[in-house]
Amino acid sequence: MVESASDNAMALRCRGCHKVFDLIKRLPLIQSCCLDTSCQECWYRAFNDQGEFICPYQCGQKNVENPQEFRYNMQIKRSLELQPNPSYIMCDTHPLESVSLYDTHLK
Repeated sequence: MVESASDNAMALRCRGCHKVFDLIKRLPLIQSCCLDTSCQECWYRAFNDQGEFICPYQCGQKNVENPQEFRYNMQIKRSLELQPNPSYIMCDTHPLESVSLYDTHLK
């Protein structure tokens, strides 16, 4: 069976927010508790006000993750890097297209 581009893009989505992984702000990171993968944005949102990491996949564990130390899911990261046009940041409106301009000052 041949995998289409849309099937491949679906496989490269975060389970937490359902957005496509990218190589800038949605890097694929591995949780140490359940070894599942979330994007960098979901991973940082999983820290509560006391600095405790609560798994975004509800595996029932509070972890001792350090917000400065994380592990990439290298299989997904390499897959992103090997795409003809690496998806550095995917468009939220057009999820199969990467953005050409990105303003970090927009809110």
